[in-house]
Amino acid sequence: NALIIQHLFSRYAKILEDEDPIPLYGLILMSHIVECNPAFVAIVRQLKLVPLLFQFFELQHRNNNIHNVRLVRMIVESSEVEPEEVYNLGLVAKLNAVLAYAYENLVDSFYEPCLDIVSTALFKASESLKSSPRKDDILARNAGFTEGLEVYVSPLDHLDAAVTEKSASTLQLCALMYDGVC
Repeated sequence: NALIIQHLFSRYAKILEDEDPIPLYGLILMSHIVECNPAFVAIVRQLKLVPLLFQFFELQHRNNNIHNVRLVRMIVESSEVEPEEVYNLGLVAKLNAVLAYAYENLVDSFYEPCLDIVSTALFKASESLKSSPRKDDILARNAGFTEGLEVYVSPLDHLDAAVTEKSASTLQLCALMYDGVC
């Protein structure tokens, strides 16, 4: 771990901003490292790579690929990154846009990780609602998920049962938080 942190992760900002195809290879390697050891999310955050990875998480960005989507999923799932941070980086709007594009263009590989991100965000928000005095802020921050409901309903008829299940779970969480809207 020390070697990875000292010799690889310390250079990641340069790797991710290099000429193609270097950023792709960097994202592939980083996603595998973080998947094997989720504690590396803290290092990614310390190195201020989270905003860069969220910049990549846009439809027109050349580094918007499955490896970056998986990294965003692991960042959102991590307790090392505060929900406010990812919401301030445009999580909801970006997810809605990426999922809508994926469904319209049959980019199946994006469905599961994107639906996982939505489910995780909604689950964390629903848990926060139980104890937070700022319930209106939490609901407002997640309201964008209700505006893009069609992207969560559409995968319900997907051939892959895992995608259908994740879509149903996402809609269930949304309904629990926004009774009458979802």
